[in-house]
Amino acid sequence: MSIQNNLRHVGVASLLAMLTSGSFAATDAYLEGVAEQTDYRYAHALEKFLVAANEGNQRAQRQAGLMLLYGERVYGIEVKQNRPLAIQLLRQAASSGCEVSQHMLTKHQLAGL
Repeated sequence: MSIQNNLRHVGVASLLAMLTSGSFAATDAYLEGVAEQTDYRYAHALEKFLVAANEGNQRAQRQAGLMLLYGERVYGIEVKQNRPLAIQLLRQAASSGCEVSQHMLTKHQLAGL
């Protein structure tokens, strides 16, 4: 995917933040996941987000966590719900300051689980 397409999907500010805050491999995988999700290829998106999440990308941790939390209900039969992994990923993102992940853990009362 070209830089122009990436910019179209995530915006200039988000791209600059990602490029300066994490490894390039994690950023590339995250951006590939965003592109897959934009094209409704959720299983492929999840794979990319998990790669980036394992490399410490906070946005990927959050997005993979949300996908696994909602699973089939939102993302179709290809994305199976996995609450334990969702909680783990959301906690990782929350511990590095992701307010969305902190909110989701509280909203779903998952913080203490």
